[in-house]
Amino acid sequence: LYLISKANGKIWQVTGARRVGASSPVVLPELAGNVAAHYDFDHPVAGSTTWEADQGWSGTNIQLVNGGVEMRVADRAYPGAGEALQTQQMSPLASSNDDWKAGVYDADGVDSLGAFADADEISVMGWFKPTGEHPALNSGTTNPDDRYNAIGLAGVLTGDSDGHAVRALLEVNTVGDELKLVALG
Repeated sequence: LYLISKANGKIWQVTGARRVGASSPVVLPELAGNVAAHYDFDHPVAGSTTWEADQGWSGTNIQLVNGGVEMRVADRAYPGAGEALQTQQMSPLASSNDDWKAGVYDADGVDSLGAFADADEISVMGWFKPTGEHPALNSGTTNPDDRYNAIGLAGVLTGDSDGHAVRALLEVNTVGDELKLVALG
């Protein structure tokens, strides 16, 4: 695991990390009051099944973009888990905007994201299962061998249309010739 500072580019390698088995799928009671946004993909917004209802206190519902309800799949992340979210690159050989993704965007801002405006600290967590070829083909270039250098997993972006500026992000990045889990913020 590597942590990268966007401010000055400093990179830290995290040591002593360990793998643990899955436990309860619910938020720990001592953390529940601090969970601003929480999605389990078992809570479609009433009357709008292509949106997922936020189980945190911010009330930031997110849209299942381009794949809609088909993005909710029965691929349990751990025992006791419900539905999972499937994201994917749809047209790797063509410049397109049809990838399956989830999130919320409004050119005038998303009021409920004010929960993150003055945050001093943030944790981004999730269960992720990579499928397909990674890193994926870069559909934004004409070079048939060009690949993206990262795989975005989850995060909070800055709120403008630039998908690269982040407040907090988990992604798998190419470091040297290896894919590494990276936390940005």
